[in-house]
Amino acid sequence: MIKAVIIDDEEKARETLRILLTSFLSGIEVLGEADSALAGIELVKSVCPELVFLDVEMRGGSGFTFLDSFDVLPFDVIFTTGYEQYAIEAIRHSAVDYLVKPFELSDLKQAIERHLKKRTKGSEDILWLDKSTTGKTRIALPEQQGFKLVEIKDIVFCEASGGYSNIQLHGGEKLLVSRKLKYFEEKLKDHDFCRIHDGFLVNLEWVDSYKHGTESKVILKNGKTIPVSRGRKKNLLNRLKN
Repeated sequence: MIKAVIIDDEEKARETLRILLTSFLSGIEVLGEADSALAGIELVKSVCPELVFLDVEMRGGSGFTFLDSFDVLPFDVIFTTGYEQYAIEAIRHSAVDYLVKPFELSDLKQAIERHLKKRTKGSEDILWLDKSTTGKTRIALPEQQGFKLVEIKDIVFCEASGGYSNIQLHGGEKLLVSRKLKYFEEKLKDHDFCRIHDGFLVNLEWVDSYKHGTESKVILKNGKTIPVSRGRKKNLLNRLKN
C-alpha cells in the first residue's frame, strides 16, 4: 500500500485527485491533505508519507518552498500543477513526475508506476553490507541523489520517527531514512546493536554507563541519555554483561 498525501491550495483539485487515487486506482492510501506549503510541512512530519502529490503555486509559499524545508527528502514527489514552466525546476528537485492539469488517469497511473520502480530500486540499494578491503563493514543509506556509505561502527543509535528512522552518526551528522526502526533492528542484529526502547536502537559499543531506577537509562559516550523500557531492560543487561 502506497501511503500518500496531497498538497494543493485548490479544494476542487484536491478532491478530484483524491477520487482518482482512491476510486480508480488500487494500492493508494491518502493519509491527509494540506492547502499550503506550511500546512504541508506539518502534515508530512505528522504522517510520514512515502509519496507527496504537490502543487507548485500556492498561497503562502510554493511547492519548491515546501521541498526546500527538508534537508533530505524521505518521500517521492509527483507534481500536479496548472503551470508548464516549472518542469525543469521540478527535475532539479528530483521529482518522480510532473503532471499538468487537467491530466488523464493514465498519466497519473504511469507516474505512480515510476514511483514504484524507483522504490524497488531503492530497496535494493539500502543497507548494502560491504566488507571492504580494510575489513571494515559499511552500510549504504539512501540520500536524495544516491546513497551514503557509512561504517557501521560510526552509527551511535537509531531513533524511530513514524515510518522513518533517524540515524545518528559519530560526529553529529544525522540521516533520515525511509525505513522503520524494526527494519534496522533486523539488519544490524549481528553488529552489537540492541533495541532498548520502542523508539531507540543503540550501538552497544557507544554505551558509557547504565543507570537503573524507576526510569532506567543509558548514557552514551557522546553524552546522550536514552531511556530503557522495562520490558527491554533484562535483554540489555545480558547483552552488556556479555
